Amino acid sequence: MKYKRSPEVDFLLSVSFNQPYSGNLGTLDFERLYRLAQWHGLRPQLLAFAEKYLITLPFITELVEGCRELSFYNLILANELTQLKEMLAQNDIECYAYKGSFWAEWLYQNIGMREFGDIDILVADRDILKSLEVLREEGGYIPDHYRQYLLNDKASYPRFMRTDYHIPLLKDYGNQALVLELHWRTAYPRLAFDFPAREWAEYGSISLIRNKEVNGFINEYQLLLLIVHHSGKESWHKLKYIADLCAYMNLYGASTDWRLVYRLARKKGIFQLVQDSFNLLIELGYEFNFSLPEVLRLEETGEAGKIISIWEEMPAASSNSTLPYLMRGIAARDGWKFKCKVIWSHLSYFLEIPLLLRKAGYYRKNR
Repeated sequence: MKYKRSPEVDFLLSVSFNQPYSGNLGTLDFERLYRLAQWHGLRPQLLAFAEKYLITLPFITELVEGCRELSFYNLILANELTQLKEMLAQNDIECYAYKGSFWAEWLYQNIGMREFGDIDILVADRDILKSLEVLREEGGYIPDHYRQYLLNDKASYPRFMRTDYHIPLLKDYGNQALVLELHWRTAYPRLAFDFPAREWAEYGSISLIRNKEVNGFINEYQLLLLIVHHSGKESWHKLKYIADLCAYMNLYGASTDWRLVYRLARKKGIFQLVQDSFNLLIELGYEFNFSLPEVLRLEETGEAGKIISIWEEMPAASSNSTLPYLMRGIAARDGWKFKCKVIWSHLSYFLEIPLLLRKAGYYRKNR
């Protein structure tokens, strides 16, 4: 099924796919195209696409300058990531690179080819307090004001760890602040996505960023993390998420151990999420460069039209409120066994009354 979309979104889909654009360039509103590329986080891919297919863009000077600044900032974050890994390792803390510069290198083999704004690392929950101390004392990173408020109360700390998944940390860097997100889960536990620290080493893999080793994950495991984040958590809110998935398929699809992907997906109750992600690509017009595994039940879901309308409108990101997370979590899971886990996780969250009262107190004081 073909869905109605503007020429600008149609063009940016070709950019995301890294496949030739078959439309008429003369119909493009270039001012809107650049605005869309900025909002969707696709400027580096747009520049590379224009250079690859010799497409003249009237805003090329602005685009090149923006991408140059982006590459410089990404380089700072990548260097910071490798230093943080070494810093934590010297304190016997194992961390795994996640999203950000790691995905830029993994998916595009070029740190400047992906827009991101912070550093993300995964650390086992047992090491969070020690990590916070090391990052503060040796790295200059401190939690944001809201998390400091919650973490300073000893009674709130275990409740916070049960109900959250990351702590944003800030560090002064010249006239700006670097943001480090310290994760012990990949998403809010209310969404009940299960990628526990006890299995990270089993699926771990050493990667190079700026010629320095960092801990990452094998492609199959990392693909599931990508789909969980981009689809299960973010609902494909921006085209850069589609670009990431297509970059994976273009580069690694033919060599992926799909049996492992599907075995893990079924074990974690996210097989439908994986299948829907590939169905979405097909509905959008992406052409796979390898034969899709037979296990996929390809069908028209109708989701493409809804997602395209969001891409066209460029709305503000939805809030992390309970009802959207509940509905998203239920829809993303296989069968009632896993859907009930999402429901129970939400109910458990509301049983953390002291934490909820402390959160309410913070918002009351700081509104």
